[in-house]
Amino acid sequence: MFNYYVDKAGQTSWHYYPEENAFAVTAVKDIRWGDVIALNYGAKPNGRYLLYYGFIPDNNTYMYIYIDPVISDSDPLLKEKQELLGYANGEKFLYSKEFYCDWSAYFEENDTVMSACRFAVYAEDVARLRSHLEKFDMSERYKSFRLPPLSAENEVAALELLKKIIVEKAKKYPNTLEEDETILETQKDLTLNARNALTVRIGELRAHAKIIEFADEMIKLLKSPENAKGEIEKMDKWYVEYAKRCLLPLLTQP
Repeated sequence: MFNYYVDKAGQTSWHYYPEENAFAVTAVKDIRWGDVIALNYGAKPNGRYLLYYGFIPDNNTYMYIYIDPVISDSDPLLKEKQELLGYANGEKFLYSKEFYCDWSAYFEENDTVMSACRFAVYAEDVARLRSHLEKFDMSERYKSFRLPPLSAENEVAALELLKKIIVEKAKKYPNTLEEDETILETQKDLTLNARNALTVRIGELRAHAKIIEFADEMIKLLKSPENAKGEIEKMDKWYVEYAKRCLLPLLTQP
């Protein structure tokens, strides 16, 4: 097993070849006999590092949370939406996807999550939904699809659903983020397993907080469009890509 090296421009690079189901590691600089060989294991949250590799990198800020939108039982379009998705047995679950706290690099997965949220809360013309979904093969259960921003009202509702899902997830944790950070800082006698579990939990709670901040900020812009363009232009946040691609077209509609 290679040692972990935090700098992606280190000694080695790796590439996965799906046709051979194999990884190839290549030296990118001279390695002397006896040197420790290291590589970067890739961008992953703490939980995946601990589960698959048995350790957690120092100061790992990479985060994502699985989001699993569900169509509400009280949705007046429930039957029509189930028909569009090909659900024959009353299913309401859409799919579970990662939502990354780094929109610039991983916006494709985030777009998929937002698509599901838009679909789940959509309350307008079903024909419009159908026209967007016609380009996707919906024969597979829980197959992901892309639904662009449809209206400011729908986007607000989608963001509110995203926030609600995160808030419900956070309720299942035994402590708040602040409480866990205090425990990690003050309890020096924690076992290695307890410290690792706490570090994983803190990373997830920080991701919760970042996603809630994102939802709140975007809802605020959508509800106050008169100043939104200027706010987006000077924005320096991980979700600025979403604001430019998804919000600006909605806010500039006639």
